Order: sequence, then C-alpha cells, then structure tokens
Amino acid sequence: MNSIDLDRIYYACRLTVLRFRSEQKLTQETLAERSGLTRQNISILETEGRNPQCDILYKLDCGFELPFSAIA
Repeated sequence: MNSIDLDRIYYACRLTVLRFRSEQKLTQETLAERSGLTRQNISILETEGRNPQCDILYKLDCGFELPFSAIA
C-alpha cells in the first residue's frame, strides 16, 4: 500500500467521523467524553492535523456505540 492509498483511507476516516458526529448530533466535547479522548484529539482528527491510529479509531467507535469496522 502506498502513501496515496493511506491518504485516501485517512481522509475517508475523517469524513466518517464528521458524518457520524453530525448524524448523532454530538459536540466534539461529548464525543470526546464518550470515547475517552480529549476534545483536542477530535479536533485534530477532523481538521487533518494528524492521521488516526487504530487505538483512536477504536475509542471513537466506542464513543459512537458502533462496531470497530464502522470507521476503520
């Protein structure tokens, strides 16, 4: 897998997080609390400041109350 493929995957993850957060009407603060993350973690992920790691994606899935495969 090359870096272009990874960039597409990261971008898709960002869009999915934004979509789920919007659909569930969650603030970044609320999602952070439900996920065991900080609001800053959510903000950085949504604004392309950092590529998501598996543990972050897993915590987000828990926060959205979805299976791991929903975001990853």
